Amino acid sequence: MKLNSAITNTLSVVAVSTVVGISATPALSADFSISGSSGIWSNVIGGSNITLNQLVGSENQVRWGTPVNNENSGLGFTGVGASSFNIGQLFKVGDLRHFNNPTTGTAVTGVDLGVTLNFTNPGGLSKIFNFTFGVNETPNSASQCPGDAVPCDDIISFPNVLPSEAFEYLGNQYTLELVKFADAIDAAGTNEFISQEGGTNSTSLFARMTKVVPPKDVPEPASVMSLLALGALGAGYGTRRKSKVRD
Repeated sequence: MKLNSAITNTLSVVAVSTVVGISATPALSADFSISGSSGIWSNVIGGSNITLNQLVGSENQVRWGTPVNNENSGLGFTGVGASSFNIGQLFKVGDLRHFNNPTTGTAVTGVDLGVTLNFTNPGGLSKIFNFTFGVNETPNSASQCPGDAVPCDDIISFPNVLPSEAFEYLGNQYTLELVKFADAIDAAGTNEFISQEGGTNSTSLFARMTKVVPPKDVPEPASVMSLLALGALGAGYGTRRKSKVRD
């Protein structure tokens, strides 16, 4: 069947209007957006010859130990650029490097990393979340290697606990939860980063924004005793009423 020109033109206008309408529909915005992240090192536990917050390019480093060869050990953190994500959705918060070089002196056992997120949604918010990283600098002794051959690998880890810092958004409290070290967002990972001895090893750090559940109110001991006393009075009153009815 052959359509006349008027019907054909009408159908063309409808089709074009439909396509334009679909493309003009605004995309759903994410719960959060950041312009970028950064990190600050502090509170090194143990160790010697410590240098904090040494900026090398875009990487912030903490270094420690007296080098046996040419370079001491340490950690470096590089933040990310602009990113958007929803509540509970994984996102990359930065890259971590471990400079695993032989050193002399006492070993470092931990260091704090303050991760700053510069939010554009909600706008004007910049928040620091503090985490304590464990540093297991193995002594390269066969009897003390945690499952690998000499020279022993070192282990960098973070605790599976939420930081104390939080912020309010749309009536709820949220905080940054570290989830895993991994090479990619969809790759398997854990809270431990195994770093091979004698070189620089890299991984990425992934996190999510988590809603903070407020603790349930626990009645004070005095309040509990008051409730028990009221219960006893109520029971006594009921007993007296029953006795009166029997009379």
